[in-house]
Amino acid sequence: MVSIEEKQLILRTWEKVLGHQEDFGAEALERLFKVYPSTKTYFPHFDLHHDSEQIRTHGKKVVNALGEAVQHLDNLRAALSKLSDLHAYDLRVDPVNFKLLSHSFQVVLAVHLGEEYTPQVHVAYDKFLAAVSAVLTEKYR
Repeated sequence: MVSIEEKQLILRTWEKVLGHQEDFGAEALERLFKVYPSTKTYFPHFDLHHDSEQIRTHGKKVVNALGEAVQHLDNLRAALSKLSDLHAYDLRVDPVNFKLLSHSFQVVLAVHLGEEYTPQVHVAYDKFLAAVSAVLTEKYR
């Protein structure tokens, strides 16, 4: 459960992400594919080379979806319902991939935020991203 203080940290930190969604998203996806190569199987039609337009476009979609979740911290289920349906029923993405992407995104945040990515911010994002992952996977049951 994300506390009120953690929600504030997430909202303040997210302001630093705005304007960089495509870059952060592409970096997170590239990191995901490099560190966890099995995740590439969901993107057989993508050009997976560094800085490809497809990775940049999809990365931006991912980070924008997280931004939508940030704006609806108190009702993630409603905010992510369509995305949850898409991943569970159409794409059938292995749920573990949400956790792997969460780790990759946190590394990107840490790299770009530097000292501002405090242990408290890390914990807040860890809880937030775990909650997002839980919502995205609950329709798999």
